[in-house]
Amino acid sequence: MTKKTLSERCLFIFAFLVLLTASIISYYSEPSEYTILPYPSITVPILNTSCALLCFILIFIPENFICEILILTIQSINTTLTGYETLGTFLFTMILVICFINGFFKTHLKRKVGILLSLWLIVILGVIPYGWNRFFLEIAITSFFLGFYVYVYYKLKHLLESFVPVKVLPNRILKLPQPGSQLKLSSLGLSERQIKLVEDYLQTGDSYSKLAEKHYISTSTVKKDMTDVFSILGVKNLKEMHILLLQYDIK
Repeated sequence: MTKKTLSERCLFIFAFLVLLTASIISYYSEPSEYTILPYPSITVPILNTSCALLCFILIFIPENFICEILILTIQSINTTLTGYETLGTFLFTMILVICFINGFFKTHLKRKVGILLSLWLIVILGVIPYGWNRFFLEIAITSFFLGFYVYVYYKLKHLLESFVPVKVLPNRILKLPQPGSQLKLSSLGLSERQIKLVEDYLQTGDSYSKLAEKHYISTSTVKKDMTDVFSILGVKNLKEMHILLLQYDIK
């Protein structure tokens, strides 16, 4: 079992315990009188129990993107419309994060985000029976969560850009292996110095001048070497090279 799979199973175990607790509570507590969900005394326990069962399945069969999104969608709507708007908003933004790390936004980014936010706006209209103040607060909370994730993205931009669209030129010299596989820089026909420069940049993100200083060569030499590397990889600059190589296990 890989560390990734183990971490996912731990997450699903904790999520199952939360949903199991929510299911038990919903069976023995009175639902909110303001919710627009039909027959909430029946609907809410059924939704919680169904999601708990799906989560239990994920413990043994992890890495099911559709199932994860289904659970989060049901619970984000369920919790928001039963008076737990902050939790519902958090679950909705988790949908965006999981879609992001699964490469869902690599194409048609603006359109997909726009559709998801429009659907979420429709959901939070159901908060209005609790009062207009709760509705406007929910919009503010949603904006805060989205702003926070954008902040995190730009803080870690050099690591996360492989999950968003980028226009990369067709490779002119060689055919690269499938993303996710091992890639030996030496197999690309790069010189020893070019390999060292690329490896150094991937680790540090240093500028041309800093790379030149560390490797005791001129800045113009670094630029020329990198330009040759760009041509081989079919990219235009350091940023695109970094995004491309992040998709491989570099050796």
